[in-house]
Amino acid sequence: MSSPIESSRKMDEVFAMTGTMQYMALELLWNIKENNFTLPQNYRHDLESFFYVLVVGCICYGREPKSEPKHLEKWFTESAESNYESKLSDIKQHFDAMILDYFPPAFEGVKKLASNLRKILFGQDFDRFGIDESTHDLYDPIISAFNETIDEIAEEPLKKIEATKATKTRNTSAMDMPDRRKRQRG
Repeated sequence: MSSPIESSRKMDEVFAMTGTMQYMALELLWNIKENNFTLPQNYRHDLESFFYVLVVGCICYGREPKSEPKHLEKWFTESAESNYESKLSDIKQHFDAMILDYFPPAFEGVKKLASNLRKILFGQDFDRFGIDESTHDLYDPIISAFNETIDEIAEEPLKKIEATKATKTRNTSAMDMPDRRKRQRG
């Protein structure tokens, strides 16, 4: 029989790991799945959670109501095991097919950012988990990835304006050709 002190300690351990399950870092989900509630949450878990918020936001918003992909439903379950297995599979093995391919056109410019954040958080070969030696190992590359994406998105309207001007110039030049020929003949 457990004592009130043991029960109180277990409840403290459960509440030490906080967060919304679908956005929770894989390492935290793994520990919950294994009934280990002693892993302290850290900055890396928060950055990974933000990554999931970004990914889910890009997939679920900007599309018709009720057209969200069904595979994300497993991320929204209260089962740590189901959530962990589904998220791990989607992020590690099927990132393009299960994540990026579901970004609607409105978020096309964010696909590269999502891919870059995935590499920064998990490593090129999905071998980076846990706490890094320095916060700069994650913060600096993440900030750079966001800045690069912001710059690219900011340049898009300028590229469209330049392309439109170039098309108008070509069309105007093509329309003027018969007039030039008449002048040359005349």
